[in-house]
Formats: sequence, C-alpha cells, structure tokens
Amino acid sequence: MFVDFLQTAGKDDIKKGLELRFYQRIFIRVAMRYRYVYAVYPRGYSKSFLAVLVLILRAILYPGAKLFTAAGGK
Repeated sequence: MFVDFLQTAGKDDIKKGLELRFYQRIFIRVAMRYRYVYAVYPRGYSKSFLAVLVLILRAILYPGAKLFTAAGGK
C-alpha cells in the first residue's frame, strides 16, 4: 500500500505507473518483515527490481539504516 501511495500521493485520479502483481506484493511483505530472506524464483519474476525496491522502502522507513546488496555472479 505504501508503494501505491508513493506513486499517487494519495490521490485516486492519478494513474499508477507501476502495477505490482499479487505474488510480488507477497515477496515485498516477506522481505520487509524478516531480516534474512532466501528465495529461488524463475526468470521474469523481477527479482532484482523487487530487491532494490525493498532496499528503497527500508531506506525511507528506517532513516540511518545501513543497507547493501550483493550479487553472486559478475
């Protein structure tokens, strides 16, 4: 709901540019709730986008947090 609010600033007449699917919302909720999350998902699940979105949301909601991301490959 917070992502929807950020897109529209609470106004219903503004069209949202990002439409999250149900399973993506579930992933965001789980990633925000737990400190460590390990998940294996197929191609096209938008894993990287959701991981960055979770980091952005944590940076907004928890000022002063020290956040980072790491990649397993190149």
